[in-house]
Amino acid sequence: AEIATADPVYSEVKATLGGTINISTAASDEVIKGVLVSNDEATVKTGRLYKAAATEGNAISIPVSGLVPGQTYYYVAYAKVNSEEKFGEVKSFTTPAQKAEAIRNTWQAYIDTANGL
Repeated sequence: AEIATADPVYSEVKATLGGTINISTAASDEVIKGVLVSNDEATVKTGRLYKAAATEGNAISIPVSGLVPGQTYYYVAYAKVNSEEKFGEVKSFTTPAQKAEAIRNTWQAYIDTANGL
């Protein structure tokens, strides 16, 4: 495939998304590589673009942060050469829900700090 979407690596609030983009381009071409991300499968191909660094070559790996725990995200590897868009396979992942213990520990630390402990 010209564009292959890689499997995700993710936690509650961040992910590393990417793929492999094997397309022929000329030196004069305007090339954008990255992943598109959405929480709606129907709109993933018009989702938020996370651009790959220009020097990444064919394999791209892009850190994405600010994700919501317990949310399903859809993403696709993407390339645009001049005005032609190309997409890999749409994939999805669901971030783990935040553990109640982690939330409780955060609040306890806040309360302890507020009480001067």
